Amino acid sequence: MLVPQSRIFFILAVISCGIIILPYPGTTFMAFCASCLLLPLYRQLKLKSLKKIRTLPSQSKLRRKLLHSYPIVAYVSTILAFIIIPTVIFVLLVAPQASRGIEQLKTMDLSEKLKVLLPENIKSFINAHLPSLNDYPHLSNIADELTTNINNFFNTGGDLFNPILLWHRAVGLLGGTMSLLWVLCLFIILTVLFTIYARAAKYITCEIFAMPYDLLSRLIDAIRRALKAIVLGIVLVALIQGIFCGVGFAIAGIESPAFWGLLATFVAPIPVVGTMLVWGPLALLQWFTGSHFAAVGLTLWGLLVVSNIDSICRPMFLRHGIQAPFVVLIIVIVCGLNTFGPIGLIAAPVLLAFGLALLREGQRQQLLRKNSNKQ
Repeated sequence: MLVPQSRIFFILAVISCGIIILPYPGTTFMAFCASCLLLPLYRQLKLKSLKKIRTLPSQSKLRRKLLHSYPIVAYVSTILAFIIIPTVIFVLLVAPQASRGIEQLKTMDLSEKLKVLLPENIKSFINAHLPSLNDYPHLSNIADELTTNINNFFNTGGDLFNPILLWHRAVGLLGGTMSLLWVLCLFIILTVLFTIYARAAKYITCEIFAMPYDLLSRLIDAIRRALKAIVLGIVLVALIQGIFCGVGFAIAGIESPAFWGLLATFVAPIPVVGTMLVWGPLALLQWFTGSHFAAVGLTLWGLLVVSNIDSICRPMFLRHGIQAPFVVLIIVIVCGLNTFGPIGLIAAPVLLAFGLALLREGQRQQLLRKNSNKQ
């Protein structure tokens, strides 16, 4: 059977676009995810704008132009808000404590704290299994570089709340200026393009794979539900756990609680252990420095409050959007982190949801074929 010429053109067009963005697979994937999540918002904005345009008299050309551009402006503003607000919170709340926290992390050596109190046989075991950060030159270099960036952020003089200085320092703290700005601009542009041309992209996909339009819509809906579950079950739950950890650290009298709360947020998605990787060593440190009441309180807070947030909320959100057992989701996330790195936290559940949706569609097609044969 000959392949239609239009399908060949569509395939070549997709290949040519894919070659262009090939060096940025992570940015492209995240832009696709953002577009998939925010597409309903854009369509609602566009629908409201069109309704208002229909009610305007024909003479109001300026207002018509403004209403035509309103959906895309509001959409881009929403994307920027999701980027800028966390950055501002980090700069104003966490960054002032980050330098002290990293120095404390570099000098933290539980083995030294435990040597005073434990028997000799346990001391030798601790010396073998609890090395300091300086025993890992790569991690030590990363900490040194980040500490230098943070010190430069606060010691370059001038007004800290000057928006221009604030932006340049924040960019310098996060990484190279041009590379960060380029990836950020590429992410926003790709997200907007994926959203604006979503209908055309669906049509081209249906033509390339010769599939019905409603079938592709169901697959995309499955991906969208998975992304919502990831945002609620992984990102939001991690943020809540980090905030509760920060509150617990502040009550326990730990220095730089916002910094440690941020670390807890980063490690919260790790299955099973999660935030225990942060509050556990800090509770031990409090205990062996004589703050027994604070250590016990922090341990109870971590076990009864922070851990229960993870064990109750995360399975509920994830299972609601991805129809798979929670144990399977945990295994998929671990494998995804090992395969794709940090992006695997999102990519792995999305791939699982997509695969399950394909299985359901295959079963549906098989059932329809059986019913048609019976008739």
